[in-house]
Amino acid sequence: MDSTTLDDERWQRMRRLFLEISTLDASGREACLAGEDGQVAAAVRRLLTLHDEMTGTGDRAPPPLADALSAVDDRALQGDGATIAQFRVERLLGEGGMGRVYLAQREIGGNLQRVALKIVPLAMRTPRLVEQLKRERAILAGLDHPHIARLIDAGELPDGRPYFAMEYVAGVPLLRYCDENRLDLRARVALFLDVCEAVAYAHRQLVLHRDLKSSNILVDADGRLRLLDFGIAKSLEGAQARDVTSDGFFSLRAASPEQVLGKPTTVSTDVYGLGSLLYGLLAGRPPFRFDQGSRDTVIQRIAHEPPPLASGAA
Repeated sequence: MDSTTLDDERWQRMRRLFLEISTLDASGREACLAGEDGQVAAAVRRLLTLHDEMTGTGDRAPPPLADALSAVDDRALQGDGATIAQFRVERLLGEGGMGRVYLAQREIGGNLQRVALKIVPLAMRTPRLVEQLKRERAILAGLDHPHIARLIDAGELPDGRPYFAMEYVAGVPLLRYCDENRLDLRARVALFLDVCEAVAYAHRQLVLHRDLKSSNILVDADGRLRLLDFGIAKSLEGAQARDVTSDGFFSLRAASPEQVLGKPTTVSTDVYGLGSLLYGLLAGRPPFRFDQGSRDTVIQRIAHEPPPLASGAA
């Protein structure tokens, strides 16, 4: 057995141990590490220390700790045959403050099914984000519309992190699709009406999206669009109805005045998002320039200044 094979085996053992014991107390962890290879045990203890420091400081970890823990997921998902639950990972599609999304596949009855698989990385596994992902998949489970990416499967990883698989949309963001295909005004408005149908349906199910922007609306090669990423969506029922949008988990480009001011969000939040989206479709630019001034200046403009007329901006 060469050193590369030995290192890979140690890594896999270290990873499995970390996932299995990270939720245990100190005595339980040490009991599981007793008798382990010294290098493996030492590496797992270092990871556990980083994990405990990160989860003990709230929802935002210092970048070095987040980077160190992200490496666990990154290394594990490199190469052929890497899996999450029953899905084989192909590649990373994207990541943000609410989790990572992978292109993955599984075989069902001899047919290959491709999905967009969303999880909370180890570096971001805080109670708040885990609960947010569970909330997102619960919301998606109640939505069934041709212009909303559908939920396919969901479950829990061995370490307790939730995941869910969504319909994979092989498409491009709405504004880019319109520009690349040189769509005229009528075609752009037709697509916008499809977005409105999807949002109106969500509202009838008492769900606010709260992040309506071009990158969350993909259009495939057939010209069919799907609304996705309900990561900061909320239900208008129960305790969620009083939620505000957490600072840092929304895009200024799509944020409404009440979001940037930390006030409760309502249906008007999505109406504002739709208006901003339509502005971009018609004028070719967002209502406000985001490359000028500080974040505080941009927030003040969104909250207190009317944008220039789209006809003038165009």
